Amino acid sequence: MPVDVKQLIVLALLATVSVMLYVAPLIINQAWWSLLALLPLLFLPVPWFFVPPRDAFGSIGDSDTDTGRHWAEFITSCGAVGMLGIPIVLWHVEMITWIDVVVSCCGSLALACGWALFVFWQQRDGEQHGRSFL
Repeated sequence: MPVDVKQLIVLALLATVSVMLYVAPLIINQAWWSLLALLPLLFLPVPWFFVPPRDAFGSIGDSDTDTGRHWAEFITSCGAVGMLGIPIVLWHVEMITWIDVVVSCCGSLALACGWALFVFWQQRDGEQHGRSFL
């Protein structure tokens, strides 16, 4: 399922905006602590390196693969919560300002919108061609 060039440009733009919003508090207020919110982004894909992919027919396979997939989903969801939680905790302990929190959360929102668009486009293309994305 190839991604259209226009879709790729939109996803690249959203990823760039997200990274710029994460780096903006550093540029504006010299708030180095706000960069801690980038740590979950670096570690989110790591659990999926250890989970074998599904076979060509989309079946999950044996129960061991299913268990690994559930653990990978759990760890990924914890990291996704950390993307919003870390800036809020840093604001609560007064290490960054509330403006930095808003900007970092907007970066998380831009990233989430990009991921949602990607999943939507893949599912729409899969329905048109009789395939399933997930």
